[in-house]
Amino acid sequence: MANRRLIDMTEEDLVVLIQSAIKDKIKPEPDRFINEEEARKMLNCSKTQMYYYRVNGDISFVQDDKHPKLIQYDRLSILQYLESHLKKSF
Repeated sequence: MANRRLIDMTEEDLVVLIQSAIKDKIKPEPDRFINEEEARKMLNCSKTQMYYYRVNGDISFVQDDKHPKLIQYDRLSILQYLESHLKKSF
């Protein structure tokens, strides 16, 4: 009976069925650049500490000359920073 239902489906119905089946299994890649709030959550730090990370070159960021208050942080550099400061247990 299940085979008969598959035969009766249109191509569009089949595409919708496949998309719904794999939708939960495929996770979209996160954005590379994130805002300060997300970066602070990843680092669990204050705005002042974020400033020190920028000034010391600990994490990479993008800042537009036209909008100097709009700063985007590189998620990969934050992950690298965290990895470089990882303390391994015995």
